Amino acid sequence: MSYVALDALAYFALVTIVIWLHDKVGLWTSFTIRYLIYPVLAGLHFTGFWINGHECSHGALSKSGTVNNIIGMIRHSALLAPYYA
Repeated sequence: MSYVALDALAYFALVTIVIWLHDKVGLWTSFTIRYLIYPVLAGLHFTGFWINGHECSHGALSKSGTVNNIIGMIRHSALLAPYYA
């Protein structure tokens, strides 16, 4: 269960850092961070979100099927991916 919270916390920390750096660095550095580095790092986090949701569909995250379904549905809905497919 802690993986769900850690993934979300890490992603929001990434967003916060990118927003904070926007005004602190030069134009080309900001462009590089926003359009080259951030999408790669965000994609890694979103892959982690998808993996957590997929593991929920196998019942591997929690012993409770209801908890697995709720967390899996939230994770997949955030990614616009079907959970019950």
